[in-house]
Amino acid sequence: MNIGGDVLPYSELLLFNSNIAAFRGKRGSSNDLRILTQQGWKQTFTISNFSAATTLGNDLLITNNEAVYSLGESNNLIPLFTNYTFNGKPGGRISISDISYDKENKNLIVADRTYGMVICNMNGEGIHLTPNAPASNNSIVLASTPKGIYSLGGGRTQQWNNINNRGEFSLFTDGQWSSYISTKFPQEKDLVNIAINPTATDSIYVCSWGTGVLKIEDTKVVQHYTQFNSPLQNIASLPPEYVRVGAICYDKESNLIMTNAEVSIGLWAKTPQNKWYPLSYPPINQIHSVSHLITTRDNIVWAVLPVLKPGLFVFSTNKSIDNPADDQYRSTLTRYEDSDPRNKGQLLLWDENREVITNKISAICEDKNGQIWLGTEKGVLVYYRPSAIFTTEFPVAARIKVPRNDGTNAADYLLGNETVTTICVDGANRKWIGTANAGLFLVSPDGMETIHSFNTDNSPLLSNKITSITIAPKGGEVFIATDKGVVSFKGDATEPAEKASQLKIFPNPVKPNFTGNITIDGFSFDSEVVITDIAGNMVHKAISRGGRVTWNGLNLNGNKVSTGVYLILAADSEGNNTIAGKILFIK
Repeated sequence: MNIGGDVLPYSELLLFNSNIAAFRGKRGSSNDLRILTQQGWKQTFTISNFSAATTLGNDLLITNNEAVYSLGESNNLIPLFTNYTFNGKPGGRISISDISYDKENKNLIVADRTYGMVICNMNGEGIHLTPNAPASNNSIVLASTPKGIYSLGGGRTQQWNNINNRGEFSLFTDGQWSSYISTKFPQEKDLVNIAINPTATDSIYVCSWGTGVLKIEDTKVVQHYTQFNSPLQNIASLPPEYVRVGAICYDKESNLIMTNAEVSIGLWAKTPQNKWYPLSYPPINQIHSVSHLITTRDNIVWAVLPVLKPGLFVFSTNKSIDNPADDQYRSTLTRYEDSDPRNKGQLLLWDENREVITNKISAICEDKNGQIWLGTEKGVLVYYRPSAIFTTEFPVAARIKVPRNDGTNAADYLLGNETVTTICVDGANRKWIGTANAGLFLVSPDGMETIHSFNTDNSPLLSNKITSITIAPKGGEVFIATDKGVVSFKGDATEPAEKASQLKIFPNPVKPNFTGNITIDGFSFDSEVVITDIAGNMVHKAISRGGRVTWNGLNLNGNKVSTGVYLILAADSEGNNTIAGKILFIK
């Protein structure tokens, strides 16, 4: 196509007021507007970040990521609106991907990246219609709470620079999504991590790569910590929106631990009484970024350093957050000759031969045995004795060798050719593993067996790039975030009961027309479960997956059991936590 002596690319071509408008450039970048009149082609102006255009009678409406404009008779851009107003209340900034005009109702119909479909007037006043889904497809972190599942929208670049996404998060509860979409950009932007207090689950904090820390309740922000009301620091000489907190977690004393990038104190702790204590360690102060923080059952905090000088930083406050003298730490960046007596030496990802496997870590979690699982660009690594991290000179980050079972006695490292982006442990201590390019895997507790392998070719996964995984503790539903949105999978493992007290059986009674599996929840971890008839004859035996057992209703011979009452008897592996129940079959 040749317009006015020029060649492609052109992103939009419209007929208006007996003229032709042509936008030269790609959508999302700068476009030159050229208008064909009876006198020939005329270039009028350049519009940055062009999104879409539509005709309105003799007028032309143009939008980018800043505003909706009217062209006007003099070929000048006249701003119409930059923000929405919904039901009389201020909405957020526009983020339009397409726009059209409804002549009959005299409304704009807008496809907005944040608000879904928007129907509004020329001042941006109207309504928005969104599906039962998170605020957007931008979900970088998922987290489970007793209230429901949080999906955090935000982000940063791979190099940990700002991308300036407005703050947003969504909560899934009782089958419905509700969302918070910030109207305070750039004061709330680039949300990157979330922390849930395990002992007070209404204490939920979200950290931002640029705007500090938000305390949230449901889908409301109830407190915002910045350099103005906390010890958190802004990066020197930069605008106020550079209080970069990359990772956040709770320790076992319910202290909130958070990072503070590129400033003199790299870590802070906030107590439940709202007292703040600096956690000052030479390897972490002034550090560019920390991507993950987790606290283990031994109250040791593990931090992942993602870029520039990647690796691990591990520290312990020895349960005395106000006394730094008894702390311990070691790190990729640490040397034995450092003068700090708290330094316990350098920590690299050594194999059994003391060779460094890699230094690039993209996921970390603790399993139900207290082992630390790491996701790297070379698959999965495991620390089997993390409690000895300060006392073992060369702790081994083991690679899991999976036999090929082809008669060669050869083995392959678990996902050794994949970049593992996220790892989540289910109620049965199995690992759900997300990758950058190969989709989703469920492996056995020891990683030796692959139970499921999901990708876009064999499942409803939206993308093979997995960003986060979390599991609903009660129902065992697995939520998977991808770079194209969130999906869920009905898992068959739930969180075990700390002390078995009552079984939940569904369905009960089992009617003649029922097909499928019977679900029994409420067992303690790895319980041995026996189901017998009323005379004591065993018809089924199983080990609980976390707190759940599923049964197809068949006896040991593969036949459907007869009408009657059946007894469920269970105890944990040590013979404790006994529990019993009954189930009625009607044939």
